[in-house]
Amino acid sequence: MRQYLCTGIRAEARRLGLTRLRLIEIAVAVLLTLAAVLFVGLAIWATDEYEMRRAIANFSSPAR
Repeated sequence: MRQYLCTGIRAEARRLGLTRLRLIEIAVAVLLTLAAVLFVGLAIWATDEYEMRRAIANFSSPAR
């Protein structure tokens, strides 16, 4: 069995030369990216919801 199959994340990070600070920077970057994707998704959903409500309101209003 190969030795490196049983290594942990910290040992693997050391093997790649990553410091603890660099790992924290990577984690923060990933979290910020996920937050941005979530924000864009929610903005698109809210816009779609608003347009649907507006279309229903316009359809329901009496014609003049």
